[in-house]
Amino acid sequence: MDIVNLKRFDPDFGSFVDAFFGSGNLISNVLFGDAKANIQEFDDKYIVDLCLAGYTKDDIKIDVEKNILTIQSEVKEESSDNTENYTRYEFKKKSFIRQFRIPEDADIDNLSAAHLNGILGITIPKVKTAQNSKRSVNIK
Repeated sequence: MDIVNLKRFDPDFGSFVDAFFGSGNLISNVLFGDAKANIQEFDDKYIVDLCLAGYTKDDIKIDVEKNILTIQSEVKEESSDNTENYTRYEFKKKSFIRQFRIPEDADIDNLSAAHLNGILGITIPKVKTAQNSKRSVNIK
C-alpha cells in the first residue's frame, strides 16, 4: 500500500507523513498538544490559521527564531470543585506547541496575528522581489 492510500484511510497518518517529510512551503511540526492548523499560500503572503477555541490571546505565545515560527500555550492544571453538578466535563484547555519552518521568501519582520472567534490567524507577508529588473554591473 502506498502513502497516498494510507493517508486516505488514516488522516492522522497523513499528518504524520506531512510533518515528517514536509507538505508545501510551510513545514509543520506538532511538538505536543492538539492545535489543528490550516495553511494557505497566496502570491503575496502565507496565512496560518490555528483552531484555538477556549484560548484567549493572553494564553498564546508566538515567537520566530531562525525561520521557525513557534505557537504555544502553557496551561497549568488547576484542581477545581466547580464540576460537581456536571454529568460530563470535557471542556479543558491543554498546553500545546506547534512549529512551522518559514520559507526563505517570508518577511518575518512584518508578521502579524489576530485572534477572533477561537481562530488564531497569522499572516506572513512574502518578500517583494524585483522581477525583470535591469541594471548595469561595473567591472572592477
